[in-house]
Amino acid sequence: MSEKKNDQDLLKKKLSRRAALSTAGKVAAGVVIAGVVAGVGGYYAGSAAAPAKTETVEKTVTKTVGAETVTETVTKTAPGAATTVTETVEKTVTKTVTVGTPTAKPYEGVKLTVVSIDWLLCPIKKAHKKEWEDLSGGSIELVAVPYGALYEKVMTDFVTKTGAYDVIVYPGGWIGDFAGGGWLENLEPYMEKYGYPLKADILPACRKVAEWGGKLHSLPYDGDCHLLYYRKDVMTNPEYQEEFKKKYGYDMPIPPKTWDQVRDVAEFFNGWDWDGDGEDEYGIAFIAKRGTQAQWTLLDLIAQYNVIHGPITNYTGNMFFDLETMEPLIGE
Repeated sequence: MSEKKNDQDLLKKKLSRRAALSTAGKVAAGVVIAGVVAGVGGYYAGSAAAPAKTETVEKTVTKTVGAETVTETVTKTAPGAATTVTETVEKTVTKTVTVGTPTAKPYEGVKLTVVSIDWLLCPIKKAHKKEWEDLSGGSIELVAVPYGALYEKVMTDFVTKTGAYDVIVYPGGWIGDFAGGGWLENLEPYMEKYGYPLKADILPACRKVAEWGGKLHSLPYDGDCHLLYYRKDVMTNPEYQEEFKKKYGYDMPIPPKTWDQVRDVAEFFNGWDWDGDGEDEYGIAFIAKRGTQAQWTLLDLIAQYNVIHGPITNYTGNMFFDLETMEPLIGE
């Protein structure tokens, strides 16, 4: 009897929502939670006797196998009055994700053989080789050949069709023999297919060295600036200047402006101890060792005649041979 009276007293009280829920929790200890909510909810709805509405929430517990997790929550609400009963149901969803095998590198197992003189292979050896191998999966074999033997070794491989080399790093002056003989690939189709952003950065003069028939058959790899260095401290010596003028009839040029002047200055300083170290000195030094890049020095000396000022003749633009008779224009 006392329990019924307590329940009636509770319903007559004007409680706040927080207080109502708190009190309901105390009263309903050990009682089904749906009954407590229904009893307290009637205070706000104005009808303690209204039929209960059941709201079912499916709480999804996701179990993931693989690399991806997908969670799905479904809520179902039954129609009815404002009084609600909340039930929570756990639903387990399992999604299996298959993680694929990493894609193999594009050139796994491929070997490229690169031939050149040793010092031209240095940048490949020190910087590019490992990077390319790591990215591509392929490997690079470097074959170093003395400069004097490079042309013969490569040309022999071409003619015999041995196919020992995939990439050749060579002096640009040989492109006439290599590309003109049909031994080098035209690179333009590959650039169009795969792209080569650096193509626009190739200077026109360097591009011409790598072209044959207007198409790139090589890529510029190494370029040189040939400079004339002179000893200003020696050439400004008043005593030497006076002796030079007596011998050649003009003031010593600092620096020489023509090849004739270069010859005179070199001759003047050649064969005597002009720096006071007790040894005779040379008047000039060139790259002229046999079997190396001696032709560079030759080109330095004769290239100017290819663009020499004056009327156009049969020889303008021709450095080596008369185009009609094929007689050499340079003596031995």
